[in-house]
Amino acid sequence: MEQLQQSFPKIKSEMISTIWKYCSEDISEATAVLRFITEKNLRHQQQESLIRLFEDFNDRVNKQTILKIFDECKHNYANAFAKLEQISYIPKIDEKELGILREMCLQILWNLLNYPKETKYRQISDRNLYDNLKSKCFRLKINEKIMLEKMEYLLKGFGFQKGNDENWYYQKDVEIISLWAYLNFKKKKIYLSLFDLNRYKAKSSITKAVNMLKDGQWKEYEIVFDYKHRSILLLGNTDINIESLQIGNAKESSLEFDTNIQWYNDFSDVEIAHSKWACLVLDHTWHFRVMTEIDNFY
Repeated sequence: MEQLQQSFPKIKSEMISTIWKYCSEDISEATAVLRFITEKNLRHQQQESLIRLFEDFNDRVNKQTILKIFDECKHNYANAFAKLEQISYIPKIDEKELGILREMCLQILWNLLNYPKETKYRQISDRNLYDNLKSKCFRLKINEKIMLEKMEYLLKGFGFQKGNDENWYYQKDVEIISLWAYLNFKKKKIYLSLFDLNRYKAKSSITKAVNMLKDGQWKEYEIVFDYKHRSILLLGNTDINIESLQIGNAKESSLEFDTNIQWYNDFSDVEIAHSKWACLVLDHTWHFRVMTEIDNFY
């Protein structure tokens, strides 16, 4: 971000920081937005209006389209908002549809984050996608063509593009922060309902961040659970890396119940911070420490 502040000295650091966040810390995308602000000579109030549009449509419309429409509307927030609302239609999803879309999308996101360099997870056969949806919709008596429209809408949100051969491709570097937000319930509106585990197996206050012991030090991670495949994804808060932990047998049909959990108290901070920490060891391998007293109960 220091590079951006040096390149755009006339823009306030607070504004640069906000844009950096909404661009998911993508240097090229943030540079494009800041260059737009500079070239269009936007006043502070107009910059604030642009940020409001990012907040309103950040998970529905890409940045370039927002900038284009904001410019076409002569930097007027109300007019730009109305136009963006027209092009960012969100299809309604009922409970049956939600279950199908959630299962398919979680698998796509999980694979992208786990294997960002693997070509096979960065492309989706349109025929296989349709056949998979058709099979699931047939059992629940749902119109598969309507479901395909909704699925395609979500794929575009993730960053996939449809090729000339009608198949889907993720052609850019994997945007870890952006994709992680879908898994960790940070996206708004349709995405929040789509990936909200509270509708299924998770409690409303389930832990979303933990400390894990690595290389002799406690490090903070955001955490997401895949109950179906008995695995855990961790996002490091400092190095922005994804780590995957496989807990037992990943097969859905497995009746395995021998996951080992050991509890203990960590007293290393007692003399400094007068605190003790509840910890657990998972499968004799991974050491976790809760971050708040509330987490002791989950």
